Amino acid sequence: MSIALAAVLSMCAPQEPVPTAAVPAIVQGPFLGAADADSIWIWARATQPGRYAFALWSADGKDLPRATAEASPDHELTLQWHLTGLRGRRGPFGYRITRGERTIGSADFGVLTPAIDDAVERSVVAFGSCAEERKGPQPVWGQIIAAQPDALVLLGDTPYIDSTRLDVQRRRRAEFFAHPDVAMALRVLSTYATWDDHDYATNDRFGDLDDRENSRRAFLEHHALGPVGHDDQGIYTRFRRGPLEVFVLDTRWFADQEPCPFAPTQKSLLGTRQLAWLQQGLRASTAPFKVLACGMAWNGAVRTGKLDCWANWAHERDGLLRWCGEHRIGGIVLVGGDLHVTRLIRHATKELCGYDVLEVVTSPLANDPIPANAGKIDGVLFDAAAPATFLLAEAAIADDGPRLHLRFRDAAGKELHTHVATLLDLSAAK
Repeated sequence: MSIALAAVLSMCAPQEPVPTAAVPAIVQGPFLGAADADSIWIWARATQPGRYAFALWSADGKDLPRATAEASPDHELTLQWHLTGLRGRRGPFGYRITRGERTIGSADFGVLTPAIDDAVERSVVAFGSCAEERKGPQPVWGQIIAAQPDALVLLGDTPYIDSTRLDVQRRRRAEFFAHPDVAMALRVLSTYATWDDHDYATNDRFGDLDDRENSRRAFLEHHALGPVGHDDQGIYTRFRRGPLEVFVLDTRWFADQEPCPFAPTQKSLLGTRQLAWLQQGLRASTAPFKVLACGMAWNGAVRTGKLDCWANWAHERDGLLRWCGEHRIGGIVLVGGDLHVTRLIRHATKELCGYDVLEVVTSPLANDPIPANAGKIDGVLFDAAAPATFLLAEAAIADDGPRLHLRFRDAAGKELHTHVATLLDLSAAK
């Protein structure tokens, strides 16, 4: 499995007691960000400025990677460590956080393990969107941990901010991370993220808005993802876990800024640079299944007048699928959120890409459902309006070929629906 706790509930037990008044404290984190078989990104927030070291350790006493990071008031005293050189090291490891010669945080041996290698034949990735931490306890996060995914992808509205003011962006992200259930999950799961309307700006907004740079600054301060986007623009990234590669897209920043490469008389949603990055990544990917994940829904069966869904850029969505067909790229699955309903749709796209593409809408993680957001559309395989749901995408190499299980669960751990697709189902006819 990916970065995870060997004993979730005991991960914060200190290895050696340290008087909190004697040394600087870590008040949030450490949380686990992007990871691969060679490296880990780790995030935390300090109470005092300065340089902090994060060191792995193991029971056998061997030297292990360490990294340092600077906590600066300019970045809300947040820390992001990048530990490299993990390939071939089996783990599990413990860690120590130090400032100078003083240990200010630690966890016992058996806490961290490296992410799985690309060649592993089974992986599980969790997806969810729309979590309002001010609503009280949220057992859904414990259910996500119990599923033991190799990574977690937050699809936006995590949290609800509804402002591009820097102080509000920072405060709301700190409040979200302070929720005990949220923090428990982020401590133990390698987490990736994008944004949707309420954490990008305000309801249904996208594109070139005043002060949106503040939203990007606060996002990057609070997510240890490594390099994302390009030239200080956008927040897209990608990662692989075994048979599954996930392209985490930004469907807010670039919207309506440039002509669409597939339809030059119309506007682009992803922008030319992000779209070229996606095409290059899809062509290079050797993963059987490729998830295109974003905050927006990929369909148009939404409330009347809603402008922020892929149906308003259908020329780009269909152009991308047609391009996938031309390049014989199979295994595409579309994942989005935003709507406060959970749906699975099989789209009739054989004329575009040679097979019928699956779309998942997974929302909300922890908020009120809004059934009115789910309009009529052909191909619906599953439809639910529950206050706390998430998606588990489990990819495995079986004797008869690669299979993808799409599992929908709720805060009680109940499996609401399971759909199984083979790679043959998601490939153009030979």
